[in-house]
Amino acid sequence: MTSWRSVVRVNYVSLQSQNYNHFGALVLCAAVSKVFPREQICFSDADGRGFSVELTYSETFQESYLPMLENTMKSLAKEKVIVREMVASNARELLQHKGHQKWGEGLQGGTVLVAEMGGFFGLCTGEFEPCDYFSLYQFTQSKKRVIIEGMAFPSADLQKTFLKKFRQYPKKCFEHFAKELDLIEGEIWLRRGMALRRVLVELWRKWLEGDGYYEISSPDLSRKKFSCWVGPQDRSYCFSENCLISSLQFIQKWINIFNFESKWVLVKPTKALKDAITTCGIDGAIEDGDEPRVELRIADALGRYWTGPTLWLKKKGIEFSLFGDLERFIALLVEKTEGEFPFWLAPEQVRLLPMEGVDIEPLVKIFDRQNIRFFVDAEPVLLKEKMHRALRAKVPYVMVFGKREENSKRVNIRASGQDQAMTMEQLEQMLAERKLENQ
Repeated sequence: MTSWRSVVRVNYVSLQSQNYNHFGALVLCAAVSKVFPREQICFSDADGRGFSVELTYSETFQESYLPMLENTMKSLAKEKVIVREMVASNARELLQHKGHQKWGEGLQGGTVLVAEMGGFFGLCTGEFEPCDYFSLYQFTQSKKRVIIEGMAFPSADLQKTFLKKFRQYPKKCFEHFAKELDLIEGEIWLRRGMALRRVLVELWRKWLEGDGYYEISSPDLSRKKFSCWVGPQDRSYCFSENCLISSLQFIQKWINIFNFESKWVLVKPTKALKDAITTCGIDGAIEDGDEPRVELRIADALGRYWTGPTLWLKKKGIEFSLFGDLERFIALLVEKTEGEFPFWLAPEQVRLLPMEGVDIEPLVKIFDRQNIRFFVDAEPVLLKEKMHRALRAKVPYVMVFGKREENSKRVNIRASGQDQAMTMEQLEQMLAERKLENQ
């Protein structure tokens, strides 16, 4: 099983600050070289998520080093930068001569960009734009290697906004909610996590079937007898560019039900793709890439954008995904809702807390008739403890059922912080109405 920890790190691209982060990576390398002249830079990287630099460090790296490096970066950012395109082998020799043997080891063929800044020489991670505001927000150390991570900003206001969100992020991130909601334990998706996955996949299939797609299985995607089908791994295929507009419109309708903060990006677009997005009223940025596609990128709780639903234009036709990656999509959805799922999406819509010796069959029949996702917590612990667990998991309806409720054919319900009692008939009617609210 792929770890969600690795999944949420892949295919991430932000639409803001990317070029500033390339500059931040270069300036941090220069600052490291100045503050720790005896250490070697091993690696540097940057994208919309931020920038990072790996260096050797034999002692214990201290938190207090980060503001020291930030101040050095602010000073170095004012230096003139000269960029030269060099053959990789020559760049490797230059880096080795400057004391960064490990940094140059990965350079093979082709050419690379080398920047000179105030006597420092280093690799450019990409096209950069100078800026004056840097935040080094964390570091990790493993034996004699340290990785420093940061973000670059074109203005103090953007830096301030990011840092405010970053301070709140430990209680806004997927890791926090995954534990609170009992979705994941270590690398294992638990009962409620698997239920959420099923809800999304079943919704995906329902939407596609409702839009005229039908599911088949074939090892040969080049067969053009079929107009379209739902394939494995959340992939849907069409065999004609006539489907391009309808496929994009389908993605638009799909993403609207989740109310994400999102942005469209066209990667290596063809004329057909450009015409289609114009017809669909999509306003997207254009980027270079390896194959023509349209990506809908979704913001996380820090405002960083990750690849979500994607449409590829391939030789065999059109291929699109409504999730991008299901596990990453779930992580973004959990951060967006903070675990407060709407009733139709909740992996567990009802939790029943029965007292010992009661007959819960009448309630179970109601849940089954209404196709409700429910769980019976019959563990022999105090009711207070079971109620606390259910509320922490943010289950929409928590129902207590004891002898008194059994005799009166009523049930006590906790919903939205309020308690109320209902007859069995009222309960079934209420659940039936909630089911009709499905987006």
